[in-house]
Amino acid sequence: LFGDKVPSCGAAEGQVCQLKLFAPFPSSDEMQEPYLAASMALVAYSKICALRQSSSYNAYKCQIHRSMSAISAGLKLQGGSIKLRGMTSPGLLDLKLTDAYVLNLEHVYLAAESRSAYHETDFSEDKHDVLKWQHAPPTVHFCGDMRCLVSTFISG
Repeated sequence: LFGDKVPSCGAAEGQVCQLKLFAPFPSSDEMQEPYLAASMALVAYSKICALRQSSSYNAYKCQIHRSMSAISAGLKLQGGSIKLRGMTSPGLLDLKLTDAYVLNLEHVYLAAESRSAYHETDFSEDKHDVLKWQHAPPTVHFCGDMRCLVSTFISG
């Protein structure tokens, strides 16, 4: 879908189509909402991809296949392309990673620009100390753009 035409919804020229997404929303607008855009875009990509398939049988290629994972990244326009926007506050990132641990998630995907803030977190410092954990902490991954998320989460 990168650069491809969006599937037709029957709208005439000058009209728009509506895409309904079902996804949870955060409890905090200011602290969490800016870092939901990437996950919402992935949900939209999956839905549009499924609409483009020639049959409902082929729509499975567009399903998101990564349970026990979290994405915490926003979106930003940089140099004419969409990049993932990351958290730059080590404290906020620590809270997110602690939540992921408490939820027993296996993977957390962050924007590449969060890498330096991640290395300043207590989570990063304690990651290899087995005495700090009751179970395995989530593995942290970094992505720079939507292509990275799509290739990770969508098989088709």
